[in-house]
Amino acid sequence: MQYALAHSMDIELTREGVLMTRFRWLIAALAAISLASFTVPASATVPPVERAALVEIYNSTGGPAWTNSNNWLTGDPCEDAWLGVVCVGGPEHHVSELHLSNNALTGTLTSFTALTSLQRVNVSYNSLTGPMPSLTGLTALVGFWANDNQFTGYLPELSGLTSLEFFYASANQFVGPIPDISGMTSLKDFRVSTNKLTGIPPAAPTGLIPGGSSLCPNYLHAPSPTDTEWSTATSELDWSRWCTPGFLAAASAGTGGSIDAPAAVALLAGETASFTLVPDANYLIDTTGGTCGGTLTGNVFTTDPVQQDCTVTVTFRAVTYLVTPSAGPGGSITPPTPQSVTAGETMVFTAMPNISYAVDTLLSTCGGSRVGNQFTAGPVTADCTVTVTFKALPVMPVPSLGEWALLLTGLLAAGLGALRLRKRATA
Repeated sequence: MQYALAHSMDIELTREGVLMTRFRWLIAALAAISLASFTVPASATVPPVERAALVEIYNSTGGPAWTNSNNWLTGDPCEDAWLGVVCVGGPEHHVSELHLSNNALTGTLTSFTALTSLQRVNVSYNSLTGPMPSLTGLTALVGFWANDNQFTGYLPELSGLTSLEFFYASANQFVGPIPDISGMTSLKDFRVSTNKLTGIPPAAPTGLIPGGSSLCPNYLHAPSPTDTEWSTATSELDWSRWCTPGFLAAASAGTGGSIDAPAAVALLAGETASFTLVPDANYLIDTTGGTCGGTLTGNVFTTDPVQQDCTVTVTFRAVTYLVTPSAGPGGSITPPTPQSVTAGETMVFTAMPNISYAVDTLLSTCGGSRVGNQFTAGPVTADCTVTVTFKALPVMPVPSLGEWALLLTGLLAAGLGALRLRKRATA
């Protein structure tokens, strides 16, 4: 009996232990779930400045007409998987790659500077035009592919891109010299052939892979500072054998106008370049100069045949008109002489009447407005005049000698009469 009771108690204790164990396990599980609910991060999103940069690229390159623009402009670029956008990081994502090659991009490519975590960009085989945006500050950039487009202007500065390994800009319309890349030890593959680059290439970086780079065809000159290294990098016995040396004619404009693009043209020896000069509103072409020589016909400046790198400079002058003031008898106008006034501006004149005169009329062929004796002529759009006339003020008549005598006699008679009346009153 005692054994049975003890055995029964052992069973109950065992059951209680099992229940306690299960209870403790349940408490621990609930605690873990509760802790997890506080530690699971929220959905990662790209910073607004990076999203705005992507939207600007989309808008400036004809995004609605891309071959494929899946999910672009919908929600978050990373969370909603915009086509070609690759992100890294968390809880805040950053755009690390942009792959839009052969996707019917047109127009101009806008700035990447807000995408500071970019490692790879591929916009090759599109129809992008205009200058390539600056890559300065993209220190994480490993690869940049922009070949087979229609970019113009100069190659971007690359020397600060310490991580850059691959740079492809072949088959565009770049002009000018190759920027200094000699210290870029990470650079392995550098391709800029089939452009109109001029000058002598810089020293070849030490890390270039043999046979991976291309410099020609271009308008580059040989020898370069490191002919052997570039020949090895391009797998050519003579890197320059496919280049035809040429020259750069570069135009610059002063205040008041601009040079219609392109402002720099690559030429073979003996060729000429033409630049269209575009004055701002109310400006005219003033002078042309530089080292290219040439002639101006209308708004087009054509260089002499070039035999070396040269420049074209142009200055502009504001259009001015002559405002001529005049004043009639009885006063003057200030300033009194004809004034040269820039087109679209105004000129203030002050009418100055003589003593006993007042301003009568202020007439202008310039247009304008009057406040008191001041007249603001303009905005002036042609030679014009400002004319002021004056009128004499009314003058009180001065009595004659006879009139004075009569007046004094009357006053004397009045005084005597008053005196008599006073005497009678006191009598």
